[in-house]
Amino acid sequence: MNARSRADKVPPSLDNKVIAFVESRMSSQMGSLITRHGGTPYSAPVLQEIYLKDDPTVHQIVHDMCSGTLDAIVLQTGVGTAALIETSNSMGLKMSFSPHSKKRQ
Repeated sequence: MNARSRADKVPPSLDNKVIAFVESRMSSQMGSLITRHGGTPYSAPVLQEIYLKDDPTVHQIVHDMCSGTLDAIVLQTGVGTAALIETSNSMGLKMSFSPHSKKRQ
């Protein structure tokens, strides 16, 4: 095996460069991967979850969802969906995601 073919098989080093990444769910694994390849990991979270369960706007949205006022709603995260369900429970309302019932109680 010549030197050129060996060099092709060795992964390139990050040469102690600082590598910023925004993945928050697997940040420790990503940091380990960067370190393993000779870099310095820098985790930069770009999203922060803020719970607004006592916010009047959230209460109105929950009320509209439970009363059937809304024809459709798009929920993008499981955490946000769980927070809406928790808020509806604290308001004494039952939130249902059944596509067969227009009026929810």
